[in-house]
Amino acid sequence: MKNTHTFIEQAEKGDNRWWKYLLSILTILISFVLGQLPITFFLYYKKEALKINDQEFIEYIESANLTAMDISETTFFLLLLITFTFVFVAMIWLIPIIHKRTSLSFITRRSTFDFKRFFFGLSIWFVLAFVFIFLLLSSDQYTYNFDVNSFVPLAIIAILLVPIQVSVEEIVYRGFLMQGIYRITRNKWLTLIIITLLFALSHILNPEFQSGFLTIIPAYLIFSFTMGYITLLDHGLEIPIGIHAGNNLFVALILSASGTSVLTPSLFKTDIESLIEILPFLFILISLLSFTVLKLIYKWKFKFE
Repeated sequence: MKNTHTFIEQAEKGDNRWWKYLLSILTILISFVLGQLPITFFLYYKKEALKINDQEFIEYIESANLTAMDISETTFFLLLLITFTFVFVAMIWLIPIIHKRTSLSFITRRSTFDFKRFFFGLSIWFVLAFVFIFLLLSSDQYTYNFDVNSFVPLAIIAILLVPIQVSVEEIVYRGFLMQGIYRITRNKWLTLIIITLLFALSHILNPEFQSGFLTIIPAYLIFSFTMGYITLLDHGLEIPIGIHAGNNLFVALILSASGTSVLTPSLFKTDIESLIEILPFLFILISLLSFTVLKLIYKWKFKFE
């Protein structure tokens, strides 16, 4: 039977009483806290092993000084991604039970997850990021960093877990929350604006914001709006999940920056100051080019159905 609901209207299915949404939000928050336990225990283990006092420990954590704590970048990256696996289980298993809906209804209107859309979104963003970031950065703003012994484990971890991490963010914000907010507003544009702001503000504690809030926040807003707009036009999260994965895989594997929330033994390294100079323009450029290509291929209309 053909699904007559748009993606954002899928929240009309199942049990949508207010306390169900409250229970779901609490479930997501609890699963996120549980996901923090492995990295928390590991950090405190390192603190005790290195006999670091509380003040030094806090300073090392706030500055992400992995060297001082004798933690490899790959290990820390793995522990960060493990956090999201707990939320992923909650979103795929527990939340659908609470709302008496399928997990797929939070992801797409289609009868199955469209992997072609996912991989196309991933590829187009990854390729455009690779081309333009090295055009905009001068050669003295980044260094070659390849080491096979550290890069191979990183690549395996990133390829396996980054899709889970970005799926969590997309399903929570542009799936569960966007559908829920639409049930209140009944206005797709207002819902899109609210989700755009919520997604951007949820990243405000990332270290890069401390280096240039007024410069970084527009980049997050542009990215969030583009992902939400695509979700509404395409009636699913496959492309946004793919694009988000392409962005995060590029950051993890190709070019990581000191002073950001993700520091890995990537192929190249730069610093947050260099990225801040180009980030807003880069996100606008890649977002517009990606959207243009996708619109031509999938023949989207600018207005929502």
